[in-house]
Amino acid sequence: MKKISCILLLLVLILPSFLNDGLTVASENESITISSEQYEKGYRYNIQGWIYLHIEGDPYERGYQHGYLLADEIVDMIQRWNDIFPQKWSWKVHRLDAYRLFWNKYPEEYKQEIQGIADGVKDRGDKIDGRSVDYKDILAMNEMYEMMSRFRTYSVHPLRLRARWFVTKTLEFLSSLKSTEDHDGKCSAFLATGSATVDGRIVASQSTFGGLREGSWWHNYICERFNLVLDIQPSKGYRILMTTSPGLIWSDEDYYQNSAGMILMETTLDPLCSWKRRGDPVVVRARRTIQYSDSIDEMVDSFLKKNNGLMANDWLMGDTKTGEIASLELALYNHALTRKKDGFIYSCNNAKDDKVRWELYSFFGLGIPGRIFVRNFTPTKRDIKFEEVRDEYYGKIDVDIAKKIMAMRPICSYATDCKITDSQLVNDFGFWCFMGKPNGKDFIASEHSFKDTKTGYTDMPACGWVQLYALSSPNSYHNIDQEKMNTVGEKSRILWKYETEEEELGNAVYSSPTISDNILYCHVFC
Repeated sequence: MKKISCILLLLVLILPSFLNDGLTVASENESITISSEQYEKGYRYNIQGWIYLHIEGDPYERGYQHGYLLADEIVDMIQRWNDIFPQKWSWKVHRLDAYRLFWNKYPEEYKQEIQGIADGVKDRGDKIDGRSVDYKDILAMNEMYEMMSRFRTYSVHPLRLRARWFVTKTLEFLSSLKSTEDHDGKCSAFLATGSATVDGRIVASQSTFGGLREGSWWHNYICERFNLVLDIQPSKGYRILMTTSPGLIWSDEDYYQNSAGMILMETTLDPLCSWKRRGDPVVVRARRTIQYSDSIDEMVDSFLKKNNGLMANDWLMGDTKTGEIASLELALYNHALTRKKDGFIYSCNNAKDDKVRWELYSFFGLGIPGRIFVRNFTPTKRDIKFEEVRDEYYGKIDVDIAKKIMAMRPICSYATDCKITDSQLVNDFGFWCFMGKPNGKDFIASEHSFKDTKTGYTDMPACGWVQLYALSSPNSYHNIDQEKMNTVGEKSRILWKYETEEEELGNAVYSSPTISDNILYCHVFC
């Protein structure tokens, strides 16, 4: 079995000047975080594979902070989408399609935020294909999820139904009838509350699907850049904490929590069916929902309002104020809402409600031939595993058990990250996150190579669990002197080394150093 090295440095001699000038002493009960860069009220830092970005203010103001501080990463993400679709005019087509199909559905608030992101990148001097980034680039990034999805679905307008699509849909439909794991999506999520957890609080977790196939647009090449923890403090609405990709105004993965105590997660329902152009895109509905909702009722109403149906989703919601959890399975015409104040809810791309399933397997969103031919809910391998762990750990679920559950196969088989929170963490505006496969196995790019070279395609190491909290004050961070950082470790030596077997302790072992009185301590996370 492959070994993962964990090197524990027990004693390191470092320069006193680094301690005196690079760090400042915090006042009582104040947390100091070292930031790599700030712009006005925005700041960022990197930790264990993640980028943490805080932005705040009016829409354009916070958007500009986002674009300015993440300019390089945003341009890199655009380039990655370009590489996925290498045709000469592919990105130009995506820009035009996003503008044509979705821009007029965005409220002015989110238009201004997108414009701010674009201007921040432009003023930083970053370019794509020799030109400055503009708002259509940022819009296209946000809408790639829906634009790629529409290739597997159709508009309900009958004149837009094409013969080639009809044949493809028929073949997919027939093959799905005999499959036990027929989903393109592999995201997984669960919520537990009441008697299902150790102390009655909500425990929630979601992992993102990467995928390994050459033809999969949501594979590791894209997911390598979904390593952003975005902390938005808007001038209107609730403060938001979400995981996402540079340049996006919504999560897209989907994991959110807000300062009203709400949790929002999602897995995509498959196969995709019909949609209508008059509805609001999922980007707008998801962002609106988490920014302005403080109850499950408000979340449900927000998702149903002007639903365009393009992305069929199972939205998992939790209200830490009441301890209630819910699942909203949402297609274009049909939806199913399950609510519990005691129990366990999971989701892994497989619709459980009959009417929703019939619509997803139909040609016109009307349940025909789905109602006639499609079997009722049949558990896939991940469904079965979730039901097993629910029974095994019922009454014992907490954050540590959630880590164990999300590291189990097949739940973690396609995962590229994982997020976990509970009622107390949400109240403190924090959560646990893991960049990479949560069972500790590294992703090796050479083992899953593309036919054509992709710029920036690299290994994705399992970066370990880290607990992150949003800072309460802009005075709680400052820059570190990078020149003095470079001198650290020149006189260090390894006193002891221990190697662990993969998954020996449940996950890979990682450490984060802390300096005190010229001694470097390593806190080991498993």
